[in-house]
Amino acid sequence: MASYESLVATVLDAHYSEIAVAAPLYGIYHCLFVQAMWKLVKRRANVPYVCALVLLWMCVTSSVITAWVKSRNLLVVNSSSLVSILVAVNTPPGLIAFLPLFMANVLSNGILIWRCYVLWHNLWIIAILITLLLASSACTLYLALIPFGATSSVLSIGVGLFLSAATTVCATAIISLRIILVTRKSHARYSYTKIIQIVVQSAALESFVLTLNSTISFAVYVVAQSRSNNVVLVIVLTRVMAYTSACRMMVMGIAPTLIAVRVAEETPRTDVDATSQSERISRLTFRRSTHHTDTDDGAQRTGISTMQFDSARIDDPDISAVSATGADDVQIAPGRKEIIQNTEM
Repeated sequence: MASYESLVATVLDAHYSEIAVAAPLYGIYHCLFVQAMWKLVKRRANVPYVCALVLLWMCVTSSVITAWVKSRNLLVVNSSSLVSILVAVNTPPGLIAFLPLFMANVLSNGILIWRCYVLWHNLWIIAILITLLLASSACTLYLALIPFGATSSVLSIGVGLFLSAATTVCATAIISLRIILVTRKSHARYSYTKIIQIVVQSAALESFVLTLNSTISFAVYVVAQSRSNNVVLVIVLTRVMAYTSACRMMVMGIAPTLIAVRVAEETPRTDVDATSQSERISRLTFRRSTHHTDTDDGAQRTGISTMQFDSARIDDPDISAVSATGADDVQIAPGRKEIIQNTEM
């Protein structure tokens, strides 16, 4: 009986922990979303891309609301007895709770696939990623349509979560590969900035969280299906699954929004093959000093030329002659073969 009560307490703690983790993460996500929208609208970004981000924010917000309602039903409404709690836990989620999370998953992976297409322009890569996305979506829909207690639900949950994680991991690997190749081609040094750039633009955080959540979820369902008597293992896996599920729900919105903020701030280095660096050349300038007074006899002397070396950028379209009071400037302009002389007599 004690183990039975501890199991129920673990279930309640899992739902409470899910809300406790999701609430601050949602605040961070909301701030990132507002910042991304402001920058994208200011730069007049692609309208379908902006609409996808807005729809993703709506789905994540709806998922947070439904999770809060479910936790309230367990902790407040149906907390009078253990039987009522178990009935509430075993009640299958309706379409209202299922559709927002399902749409958020599809939109998040769709944005990553679109990012892969922008960086690579390879239809074969996009076809593979879309196939994985359709397969994971089909498994998730199958899980939602079949009875909750069916034996095949265990396999469907495992396959659906792993395919969803596989889609995100493949997209992350493809984006990271593009960034690494361009960084090598441009001879840029690897630093913490480059590592952060790879993590942000490739949604590596989302891949890690989805992989961990799919692994833990599959382990929980396998242990529950095998009717194991190891209560401690079930309790630990249930709590870890609650934390990873809350992180997964938020990261699906945070990762694409971080990419949007990065794209809106500046043109990524991955959009070009290599960075061009300007070279410098020497510029020879003759200047004539005027009104120079001799210290011995007080006579003024003019026409004393001075030679000055300066530097100019080779990528400048034109280097104009610099004239001063009573100065002769002789400058060599790149792309021209004549010498510009300005003499003030």
